[in-house]
Amino acid sequence: GTSAGLPSDTYKVARLQCDPLYRDWSGDGVINVYGELVVPNGTYSIRVAHVTCPVTDPIIFSDPLTITTPIWGDLVKKCTVLVGTSCPPPDNSVCIVTDVVQTLSKFENSWALQKSRADMEPGLLDGVINLSDVTLVLNAFAGDQYPFAAPELCPPFAKSGSP
Repeated sequence: GTSAGLPSDTYKVARLQCDPLYRDWSGDGVINVYGELVVPNGTYSIRVAHVTCPVTDPIIFSDPLTITTPIWGDLVKKCTVLVGTSCPPPDNSVCIVTDVVQTLSKFENSWALQKSRADMEPGLLDGVINLSDVTLVLNAFAGDQYPFAAPELCPPFAKSGSP
């Protein structure tokens, strides 16, 4: 389903933040998460609590859903895009024929690669695909490391009194 008032093709995002956001997400469908703390090859856990439960009780949270982000520069699997289709998700390798060419194609505003996948610099989504993004994927293909500084992690929840 879609949220009331939003078209079905709306790209929904939530910024990762240190303070938990407690709300009913059940009718939102797919939510894409972004932020300085979302880095390549990172592992993240998402836990759910029922809206009526006290969030101060750690026992009420679900088992964690663990998500790992793709490696640096890996944007798509081999991708031959036709109108109305999209590229398959990353495949844990950086390839000049797929990842670099797809970024260049997105720079030219063609193909069906999501802009959020091709947006490599400045390290946080800015919605601009330029030659720097293409160059960074090419650098990842060449074996360069992730070029942006690791952000400070959030303080542990135990210190803030939250679960």
